[in-house]
Amino acid sequence: MNKYAMKNQTINTAASTNDRQNEAALLALGSALTPIPASANLRARVMANAAAPRPLHLVQAEEGEFVRVLSGVYVKRLRFDAHTESGLWRLAPGAVIPAHSHAHEEECLVLSGSIQYVGRTLHTGDFLGAAMGDYQSEISSPEGAMLLIRSELRTA
Repeated sequence: MNKYAMKNQTINTAASTNDRQNEAALLALGSALTPIPASANLRARVMANAAAPRPLHLVQAEEGEFVRVLSGVYVKRLRFDAHTESGLWRLAPGAVIPAHSHAHEEECLVLSGSIQYVGRTLHTGDFLGAAMGDYQSEISSPEGAMLLIRSELRTA
């Protein structure tokens, strides 16, 4: 066995000895503690809170803020993960979202107002989707609009 292998074996043996000692100390400490009984009222509140249904993620209308990302285009982020985000996009009358490509798929639902896309007008309730790798033409909103967009994570 060379000197590096012997050193690694010594380090591993010392680490496992420390782990065993730490585990033994924690077990001794845990068995020395005396449980404190919770009152019936506290237990009932904790159990009711634990059983209450919870939304996975909740953003109320008054929470968050719209941030300007382009001239006349404001975004309020609702949620995000490592690759995508969902947000409300408020387009002022005359706002334009330039043509762009997509590293991830994008979904857009018109909540109010209207947008123009490749010669078509999309109104409240209309949906526009783009697949990963798609190049999306310019989107304009002559009258203004509110959009719900799930898209790739914006870095700016």
